[in-house]
Amino acid sequence: MNQLIPHEQELNSYKVVASNAAKTPYWTKLGGEAGILSIMLMARELGISPMNSISGMFNVIQGKVEISGKGMAYLIRKGGHRLKLKLLTKEKCTIEGTRKDTEESMEASYTIDEARAAGLIKPGGAWIKCPEDMLYWRAMSRLARRLYTDCIGGCYVEGEIQEMAEKKPMKEVEPANLDEIEIEDVNLDLPVDVKAEDLDRYITYLSEQYSKSPAEIKGSAKANPDNFWTTFHKWEEDQKVVIDPVITEEKKEDLPPLEEIPF
Repeated sequence: MNQLIPHEQELNSYKVVASNAAKTPYWTKLGGEAGILSIMLMARELGISPMNSISGMFNVIQGKVEISGKGMAYLIRKGGHRLKLKLLTKEKCTIEGTRKDTEESMEASYTIDEARAAGLIKPGGAWIKCPEDMLYWRAMSRLARRLYTDCIGGCYVEGEIQEMAEKKPMKEVEPANLDEIEIEDVNLDLPVDVKAEDLDRYITYLSEQYSKSPAEIKGSAKANPDNFWTTFHKWEEDQKVVIDPVITEEKKEDLPPLEEIPF
């Protein structure tokens, strides 16, 4: 086999072929000169000639090189391995493969139901017009992935890239904003000497100081009322008539530590 990295003269030859092929309408869908060159270099590592590689054996899908079913069958048989068609209908295809080196055998199938579930069947598409051909190449791809990975190298198999692209990502769910949650169900029993507006100011104060939502503060107060009202009265004494207090370093030392106010 040739060296892994082509020498400069060989690489330049590939570039000339790719440049000329890119100008031909027949190969316009292979991603331009760069796409064609990528195919040729990938095919080179698998022992396929440049012109064969761009004549139906490889494709470029979303910038990635994909080997066709025809290319897979070619490489498998070239390696001396056996392929046997066991079943081919418009509903299902099964292919059996046997390795030359280990005599390991395996069957792979693909059904029209699988294609339908994967969203591959489109009105007027190849799955409607030629279902047997499409099932055959999908079964071939599945068998190649499982039994002949050394033959197809690191290529994506035919249809794999498109199938991944068509799978819709899970819809992201925005986390709930606790500040927007209705908290009428968290009602604190006010002592007779506490005004509702003072309580609201204290809830806001705690929310800002401890980076907790009002709903969390009220929930903790409901769970531990004795501690909550003790800290409230201490805060109330410090505030006196100040509406928007500024916490000094000295007053911060008087605040109860976080663990004393469970959140």
